[in-house]
Amino acid sequence: MLRLPTFQNISSKNLFDIELELQIIQFTFDYNYRNASFFISIVDQENNPITNVKMVTNWPLFEQIKSHLVFVGDILVLKDDTNAGVEITYDNFGNGWNPYYLNEAELDQWRLDNGL
Repeated sequence: MLRLPTFQNISSKNLFDIELELQIIQFTFDYNYRNASFFISIVDQENNPITNVKMVTNWPLFEQIKSHLVFVGDILVLKDDTNAGVEITYDNFGNGWNPYYLNEAELDQWRLDNGL
C-alpha cells in the first residue's frame, strides 16, 4: 500500500507524477467548491485520461472502470485519523483522510477484510 502525496490547504488542485508499476501516472486531486467534494483524474504515459472521478471514502475509486486503467490495483481514500470526521472535506483531505494505491493482492485482501 502506497500513500499518495497531497499538499493539504495549499491549493484546491493537487497535481503529482507518481510511479506505479514502472509507469509514471499523473494524478490530479481537485476540490470542487460547488459540491464540496474532491475529484481525482489520472493521465498515463500515453496521455490516456480518466477524469473527474468523485473521491469517496473506503471504496475503490476506479472499480467501475478498471478495464481502462493502465495499472493493476486501485486507489482508495482511507482514514488515518479517528478525529477526521466521516467525510472527506477540504480541511481533512491529506490530514486524516488520505489517498492510497493498493496493488491487486492488497486490494483482494481489503475486499476480504471488508466482506466484499
